[in-house]
Amino acid sequence: LGLGAAGQRAAMDEFQRWLRASGFWWDETAIELGSVFPGRNADGTPHVGVRALRDLAEGETVALMPTSRCLTRSACAHADAVLRLRDDIGDDAQWLAALGAALLLERLGLEETDGERKEETDGALSKKNDGNDKYARLSGYVASLPVREPNVVASWPETRRRFLAGTDVERALRCERAAAKNEWEQFVERRIREELAASSAKMERKRNRLTFEAYLDARSVVSSRAFHVTDEVGPGLVPIADLFNHRTGGNHVAMRLIDEEEKSSSGSSEKKRKKVATKLAAMVVARVAKGEEVFNTYGLLGNASLLNSYGFTQEYNPKDTVSVSVPDLRAAAAMRGAPGRVVSKRLAACFEKKSLAPFQEHSLFPLRRVEAGSEARPPTALLVALWAVTATDEAFAKAEREIDQSLMGVHDLGDREEEEDAEDNSRASSTWRRAAERADVSGSIVTAAADEVFLEILDRRRRMYVDVPADFREDEPSTSDAVSESAGWRASLRILVESERAIVDAHAAATERRLAATRGGELAEKDDDAKRREKIQNPSVAEAADAFALFD
Repeated sequence: LGLGAAGQRAAMDEFQRWLRASGFWWDETAIELGSVFPGRNADGTPHVGVRALRDLAEGETVALMPTSRCLTRSACAHADAVLRLRDDIGDDAQWLAALGAALLLERLGLEETDGERKEETDGALSKKNDGNDKYARLSGYVASLPVREPNVVASWPETRRRFLAGTDVERALRCERAAAKNEWEQFVERRIREELAASSAKMERKRNRLTFEAYLDARSVVSSRAFHVTDEVGPGLVPIADLFNHRTGGNHVAMRLIDEEEKSSSGSSEKKRKKVATKLAAMVVARVAKGEEVFNTYGLLGNASLLNSYGFTQEYNPKDTVSVSVPDLRAAAAMRGAPGRVVSKRLAACFEKKSLAPFQEHSLFPLRRVEAGSEARPPTALLVALWAVTATDEAFAKAEREIDQSLMGVHDLGDREEEEDAEDNSRASSTWRRAAERADVSGSIVTAAADEVFLEILDRRRRMYVDVPADFREDEPSTSDAVSESAGWRASLRILVESERAIVDAHAAATERRLAATRGGELAEKDDDAKRREKIQNPSVAEAADAFALFD
């Protein structure tokens, strides 16, 4: 957007020429790539996406993307070095480092040579193709990518990161900047420097351009745009697919892997089918009206994950959660007077139950968004943990004996069906819940003591959140891009914090109602006991008060 309307259109036209020449296809009667949607961002700024040029029907294919022209670890200019880097790390789940290095090497190869510098035009990377076929395969795509994704949390300065306090980004997800720094120092820098030294003299002279900041920039772009391409090659950057913006729930298109085939004749009449290529197809999965934005989905992701990896958040995200940790539970139990020795012993007993361990020290318990008309329900594993640290010694010992018997095969407590969420029906949690309900004199795992500890957890979490002061300013260049970036992260952070606060408040309100009902029932029971004692001590009064006292 920083290019201005004319510059942006020219850049998109150039990119589309590359797409056509590289075997990509999109239905130009159905969708417009790179369409500007004014005021669509949370901060009121415009964003770029894909627009429906006519009504789109479910089942249509609106784009085809050859997987051979995607940027992957095995299909890039320096594939051998990138694959060696992957082997160095030794964990294929850490694909972000290798793919970030692949993009960085592509960029270095596309830069102008012999002292000419990489140019940035309002946040977009410009290049001149030096004719090197090694880089020409992806040149048009790499040139179209932004230099960085500034709103990805890894790109945030420390002065801004402090406003993440209390959120799931800060508490439940790994720090991507720290992870990137570790990747760079342990693996990436060494491997890329070796590759530059083994490459041409022109590439070797670019060693001084090889910085952590350059790697972090490339990594942020990969983090915000990568898709799973195929099982064989794993994740990669997919032209066209990354132009569709994300929506958690209610997306219009989905990416499907297909093998495109064509007919070729053999002899006079016999026809055979011949596989041409494996492609990703953008298929319509929900109707879209003409003029509306067409959304894809990157997965069922809550706002903490979206902000951390993609640099944006979504209003009313149905997958938002607030994570409660075992250390949260320990601290809250201590605040409510539970002896630390007892808490540690009870939790250790839960950890040690092998296949029937309902949680571990590192476990996170997700509190889910509460929809209108629904009641907040903590996950069963958290209910077990709350009960375990607050139950009487007698009740906990009784429940533990049942669990031990189940482990030894004396009887199986895990066969009965539970009316629980599909994501919260582990045999271990359900088994512990039933054992606790049989052991507790209340007959319920949700006791007043457990609710009080849960309220303490929620109250402590609520106090952690930090609002961005209205007069907060960063040391930023006073450019239109910097102003837009500042507004973007503020709006995204506001959406995240408001959503998490709403989840905390909903669970707190439900717990307070439950606690009030429990305490009210206890008071009523005490009052009934007092009346019964009075009747026993003074029968004449009891008979005068109630003709049916004999049947009490």
